[in-house]
Amino acid sequence: MTMASSQGFRTALLVLCVIGSFTTMANESETALKAVAKSNTEFTSSLYNALTQVVDGNLIFSPYSLSAVMAMVKAGAKGRTANDIQTAMKYPTDDNTLFKGYKALLESLKSDGQNFTLETVNRVYAKTGFKLQSRFTSIVEENFGAKIEQLDFTKSSQAASTINDFVARTTHDKIKDLISPGDLDSLTRLVLVNAIYFKGLWKNQFNKQLTKEADFHLNKNDTVKVQMMKIEADFPYGEIEELNAKAIALPYQGDRLSMIILLPNEIEGLKDMEEKLKNFSLASIPSRLRERKINLSMPKFTLESTIDLKGPLTAIGAGSIFDETKADFSGIPEDKSEQLYVSKAVQKAFIEVNEEGSEAAAATAVSFNRRNKPKEPRYHNIVVDRPFSVNIYSTQFDTVLFYGAIFNAKEGQPDNANDEKHVE
Repeated sequence: MTMASSQGFRTALLVLCVIGSFTTMANESETALKAVAKSNTEFTSSLYNALTQVVDGNLIFSPYSLSAVMAMVKAGAKGRTANDIQTAMKYPTDDNTLFKGYKALLESLKSDGQNFTLETVNRVYAKTGFKLQSRFTSIVEENFGAKIEQLDFTKSSQAASTINDFVARTTHDKIKDLISPGDLDSLTRLVLVNAIYFKGLWKNQFNKQLTKEADFHLNKNDTVKVQMMKIEADFPYGEIEELNAKAIALPYQGDRLSMIILLPNEIEGLKDMEEKLKNFSLASIPSRLRERKINLSMPKFTLESTIDLKGPLTAIGAGSIFDETKADFSGIPEDKSEQLYVSKAVQKAFIEVNEEGSEAAAATAVSFNRRNKPKEPRYHNIVVDRPFSVNIYSTQFDTVLFYGAIFNAKEGQPDNANDEKHVE
């Protein structure tokens, strides 16, 4: 923590994102929603590319969770800081479109109460006595549905417990201890939280009796034994030549969400596919898939990641938010002497895939401190027995909720279910 010479202390703002019925909308809201969904999918690729530079191994994250919380952060940003956030996050250039788009998306991404559970909640925790500008308050309350609560951050253990309890409740205890008391102190002014939780059943469920041990290739020379699920059914499928990979979509009940698997054609092809993804739109994949009869074998897995986002966000162009001499969040505090900068950004994410379906959750925290296709065969035998990527995708709004890369499926199987991947 540092002291600004003539403008008082630089104070701290902590932002947390947690991951874990469609309505008829006016044309304006629908246009805004589509713009936000498009930007989120574009941002997914750039963030994933940045993450692959700092992690070597299994990874799961929620681009939606981070994008949602950073949209709230942008509501208080000014000047270069606001421009950097807009560019890095691929947001629409018009703030009204951005905020209305998130409002429409939040209302649309609600559970139908029958086929799946999808909960996304926003919360703002302000230091006791810290006054927010009315414009910022209106934006986060009206567009993000965020409740504003006051906490005494000097009582760091109690404050951290309050925040972590909210995260745990929202993610059905899948994300715990997102922050520690050491993340909060007398200079912390604000904590922004987005929580998302998803649990869905496959439209075509796997028969547990068919799940058997099989080889999973780590590379051309090494294999591990994993629990491999099997099913024969009709699935959207296609060859993505630009990625030298196959894509298959596994719809969840209700047909509003799908898990899309990208399987490289080569055993050691995931890294090469990641490189190609830098210039490839994930949003183009669903429209290129066609229903085919598939004999599918894929591993069941559980994975949790804890990701320090400061490096990746800096890599994609949002580094100025961490610079206490340059960051401009003057749109947040009512007291102009309170100067904020982001001191920490972290996300926790979780996913479990089994015969019945998937369960996923995630959490992100940002701290501000003061100052032509070939002819296809009729039958396809797909074996996911090598490193691959997955994403949970809203098929109606073309937006990615969760994205992951599985290099070693064994790490996420039952005897390692509690293993956690840390990315610094």
